[in-house]
Amino acid sequence: MKKIRELIAILLLLLARGSLVFSETPFAGIGDSDLTLGFAASLLAEGDRKGAILEYRRYLFGNAAPDFSAVAGLEAAYYGEKDYAAVASVYAEYGSSIDDQKTAEAVNLLYASALLDGDYEPEFASFMAGGGIVGSGLSGPSFDSLRIASAVSGKKYEAASALAARYPDDERMAALQKSIGEYRPKSAPLALALSAVVPGLGRAYARQLPDGLVSFLTTGVLACFSAYAFSRDGIDAVRPWVYGGASALMYSVNLYGSYQAALRFNEAQERGIANEARAVRERYAP
Repeated sequence: MKKIRELIAILLLLLARGSLVFSETPFAGIGDSDLTLGFAASLLAEGDRKGAILEYRRYLFGNAAPDFSAVAGLEAAYYGEKDYAAVASVYAEYGSSIDDQKTAEAVNLLYASALLDGDYEPEFASFMAGGGIVGSGLSGPSFDSLRIASAVSGKKYEAASALAARYPDDERMAALQKSIGEYRPKSAPLALALSAVVPGLGRAYARQLPDGLVSFLTTGVLACFSAYAFSRDGIDAVRPWVYGGASALMYSVNLYGSYQAALRFNEAQERGIANEARAVRERYAP
C-alpha cells in the first residue's frame, strides 16, 4: 500500500506540473528525471531492489546525459539480487562513460565484488591488475579486502597476510594476520605413518590426544587378547581369530582415523582464516 501511495503522489505531482504528456521519444515527458532518480534511490534504500532496477533503467534510458550515480545504484540493486552477470553487463554498458571519480570508485567496487562472488576468478584477477575506469585506481581497504578474500580462497595465506599488514590499526586485519600466523597444517600421510608404527600416535600428532589414547588402548588390548588366545587355544580355535579380526579392524580404523584427523585439523584452521577474511570483507562491503 505504501508503494501504491507513493506512485499516486508522483503521478499527481507530474499532472500538476503538466509534464505527463505523450511523446514519440521513449520515456520523454514521463516526469522530472531528478524525481525518478530519487524515487529509484528510495526504493533501493527500502530494500525493493526489483523496483529500483526498473526505475534506474528507466532513468538511464530516458536521459542522454544522466547522473551516473544511477549506474552505481543499478549495480547495487543487481548485486543485492545476486545477479552478478547483470552487474557485469551494467559495467560494460556504462562504465566507460563515467567521468566522476567518486562514482567510478563505487562502480569499480561493485563490479569487482560481483566478479569475485560470481566466481569469475580470471576476470577478477585481470580487473584488479588494472586501474579501473577513469584511472580511479583500485586501492584502499575496500579493494584490498576483495584481494584478501581472493587470496584466502586460493589458500595464498602469505599474500593475504601481506595485504592485511598495510592496515596495522585495523583490528579485523590484525585478527586475520594472527589467524594466518598461527596456521600450522598437519601432514595427513605423516599422521597415518605414525599410527602405523604406534596406534593412536597419528591422532595425537593431529591434536586429538584423547582419541589417540582410546585407539592405542583399544587396539593394544585386542591384540593382547588375540595373542593370548592363539597361544592358549591354537590356530584351530575360533576365539583367537575373533580377537585377531577385531584387532585388525581397530588397527585399520586407527589408520584411517589418524589420516582424517589431520585433514580435519587443517580444515578447522582454514575455516578460521576464512571467517576472519569474511569479517574483513564485510567491514568494507559496498
